[in-house]
Amino acid sequence: MAQRWEKIRPYAVELLAALLLCAILFMCFRTNQVLAWLLRRKSDALVLAGIAAGTSGIIFGAYFNVLSTDFGRRLRLANAAVEYAIAFAVPLVGFFATVVALIVLSERSDGVLVKALIFLLVYSCINCYTMVRNVIDLVGVWQDVEKARHSGRI
Repeated sequence: MAQRWEKIRPYAVELLAALLLCAILFMCFRTNQVLAWLLRRKSDALVLAGIAAGTSGIIFGAYFNVLSTDFGRRLRLANAAVEYAIAFAVPLVGFFATVVALIVLSERSDGVLVKALIFLLVYSCINCYTMVRNVIDLVGVWQDVEKARHSGRI
């Protein structure tokens, strides 16, 4: 169970951080104020979420290209390939959900949609950071594997 928690923990922390930030936001502003702000910034947010979704999709696709290399074979042998695939897929799903929610947003949107959209926007911002960290971590693993290969340890 402890090993499963270690895999789930980073995702739970991101969700809790997004929920906490949303709670603080809605303590400071009323839902109709947030809706008015969102409607003014909808096209900008949609462009940014679309760029994030596209970038995430490119990274996800590039990861599958990496899996076809010798390094990818080593990741698969170490049972780490699926974990990185999940780490790159979660932001992609979040960004896509944000894009869809922004498209659905209208002047008559109810408070639930507005709150869900704010949550998705905050969660997407957190996932941008996480996605960059995941790429950096993967490059670090790649570097360690290359060092070990060149030194003859593997």
